[in-house]
Formats: sequence, structure tokens, C-alpha cells
Amino acid sequence: MTTDLLQTGADRLRSLNRTHRARSVSYVRAGVSATVTATAGRSEYELRDRQGVAVTVAIRDYLVTAADLDAAFAAFGRPAIGDKIVDGDRTYAVTNAPNGDPCFRETDADAAGFRIHTNRKI
Repeated sequence: MTTDLLQTGADRLRSLNRTHRARSVSYVRAGVSATVTATAGRSEYELRDRQGVAVTVAIRDYLVTAADLDAAFAAFGRPAIGDKIVDGDRTYAVTNAPNGDPCFRETDADAAGFRIHTNRKI
């Protein structure tokens, strides 16, 4: 029997990240809220303005396991624009990435989790 060392390492890293860096946040869809465990992150995008000057834009991401979303919402499915994440006293709206990419991407080939792109609501 062979062991997939990369998969074993990825699973271990995901477990350590969840244990030591993640915190409880509220995930809200259509007025229904559920507590999920999420890790705050950041993605940077380099865009060009009208004059062709490079501008770096950073957004806040949340890493959430698909199992947490499914447990929180029966047949929840994937993150969607219009969802919100409440982290302490701050609310973040789920949004597409600044370069036009969808509002989330899968964290691995097995779709075990999502990196959800957000913008802070003021």
C-alpha cells in the first residue's frame, strides 16, 4: 500500500491551521445565520488603471471547509454573492475578486474547502 505524502501533509496542515489560526464567525445567507470555523486570509491582485499604471488591490478572504458550510446549512452548496461573513463587530460581503474571478475558489482538488473573497461593509 502506498501513502500519498503530499495529501497527508496537506491534511495535517489544514488540521493545524484550523486548530491554531481559525475562529468562529457567522456565515449569513438570506437572513439565516450559522456559526462556522474560518481562517482569515488575504489575496492580492495586480490590476491596471486607465493609464496603464499597475495598482495592487488586497482583499480579505476566509477559508472555510465545505463540511462546515454543509453542516451549517442543509444542502447549502457553494458560497454566493450576497452572502455575508460577520467576524466580531465587522461585516464582510461575499464578492467577486477584483480581477473578475468568482467569489470563491476551492482550496484543493477534492473541494474540501473554499477560499471566499470578501469586502468589508462600512
